[in-house]
Amino acid sequence: MTFKCILTKTTALALVLLAPGALATATCDDTPVVEKEDFATRRTREFARLENLYGQYLDKIAFQVRICQSDAAKEELIARPFNIEYLKSLSSIDDFNADEAKKGVGPDPIVYMNEEQQGRINLNKFTPIALAVAMSRADLVEVWLSFVPNVNDHKLSGWGYRQPYTLAHFAVEPLYPWTERTVPMQAALRILNLLAAKGLDLQDYVSHDQMGIYTGLPLGAGNHRPHTMDPLTIRALLYGADPKAPGTSSHGTRVRLEKQSEGGYWDNDFVEALYTDAKKQVKMNAPIRPLETVAKTLEEQRVEELALLQSFSFLTVQD
Repeated sequence: MTFKCILTKTTALALVLLAPGALATATCDDTPVVEKEDFATRRTREFARLENLYGQYLDKIAFQVRICQSDAAKEELIARPFNIEYLKSLSSIDDFNADEAKKGVGPDPIVYMNEEQQGRINLNKFTPIALAVAMSRADLVEVWLSFVPNVNDHKLSGWGYRQPYTLAHFAVEPLYPWTERTVPMQAALRILNLLAAKGLDLQDYVSHDQMGIYTGLPLGAGNHRPHTMDPLTIRALLYGADPKAPGTSSHGTRVRLEKQSEGGYWDNDFVEALYTDAKKQVKMNAPIRPLETVAKTLEEQRVEELALLQSFSFLTVQD
């Protein structure tokens, strides 16, 4: 004999009155209906998980650095390539295996050799110091830079937006290896200052002859962070970034230093912000070294400021 589940309007009303909410969560076979999480929520939760995982990984490396006996050993540790996709796959940092982490990557910024000794694009390569810069971990970067002789060494690189990123790339666009988080700006600016003090080259990039891989300069690379009135863009210009640098995928460096430039992305507010930050950095004895075009804009702004001050010379103090 076969019994069918029949739910009449009267029965449904009775169920609602007796147990509010039960009708929406039960079926004839008593299987609960689980509401699906929307895409945006899942994405946010995943980014939060990764940020926590990356932080735990960096803390793990920091502990290993502290017990190293020599600066050479410390540098080797923070420059050691690891597979970022492997790290992302972990449910817990307790599952981390150093031997597994080094599979599928190599020290070269562009190509690694697989087990069959075939060259493959090093798409998953990252280094601990690159990740620390990308995550704006100024506490770690400050310590680690003390035993890094060359902050422009390409062995320290990781993979960013469709190209290898030097530490300069990560410093001005600290979004990778993920792209949706609020950058802690004060920590990011501090890192840029620390790197600049060590001779950071903001016009450097990894040159190669591979098809489909970009070669954008640090300020022109990437495709996600809005550049308008960005403090990192302003600070980078003071440290030698090129305001006219070509970029990736026709993105480029969106800097217009000409005041009242028609059709440009910048207006007088940007030039004033640049000038204000320049004065602040000079007072702090920061090693600013802007290119000629940027220096010219700063000088024009200085002359304009002096002229404005002189215009007040007719004022007298009233008794």
